[in-house]
Amino acid sequence: MTTCFEDVENKKITLPGYYNNPIYLQGSASLRVINNIIDSPHYHIYIDYNKYFNHVIYKTITPFIEINAGDKIIAIKTKHETIKTFNALLLAGGTYTLILMGDINNVTPLLLDDTIECDNKTFIYIRFIHAVFQGPMIDVIIDDELYDNFNYKDSHVLKIPKKQKQTDHLNLTLQTKKQQLNTYPLYVQQGHIYTIVLTGTPEHLFILTKDDGQRRCV
Repeated sequence: MTTCFEDVENKKITLPGYYNNPIYLQGSASLRVINNIIDSPHYHIYIDYNKYFNHVIYKTITPFIEINAGDKIIAIKTKHETIKTFNALLLAGGTYTLILMGDINNVTPLLLDDTIECDNKTFIYIRFIHAVFQGPMIDVIIDDELYDNFNYKDSHVLKIPKKQKQTDHLNLTLQTKKQQLNTYPLYVQQGHIYTIVLTGTPEHLFILTKDDGQRRCV
């Protein structure tokens, strides 16, 4: 499995060729924000100098909003100062998640291309994100299936076959190489996408869960 993240700190995200093809820049893109910084202040997210997300506190997963596609200047601000500013190329029709990680002294923004191919409507699709700063490598067990070796900043889409009734539940267990941690029941529906964010501290891990429905299916 490979990470789907781009570390946007101190660099510009570019995709060769897209600047020369206006079809990718005409229209709108979808964007949301996840704040995973413990004890953070309220962050405000500005895009091209306009405020789009207001008072994003720890453990918040905002709704998706539509913005014009193109090369964007994104700024993370508090009430009194600008924390980070970076450029990102958002393509028309694309779906993106901006995740605020790290700690309050070193905010690390990561931009995730969050469009998911839902090629089988009987499956459950889980976007699992390891977002715990200095957290251990994590294995995820869903029912009896092992998805191993998630490190900090890793994000993968897990495709879970679910051939029983349309609405059911799964058991998700977190473990390190040394010990089993918590087990969480997940109530799920076939064909839906679920965002699961590993959060907390290295000593106390837990998850945030969001049912995205079929919002990001292509």
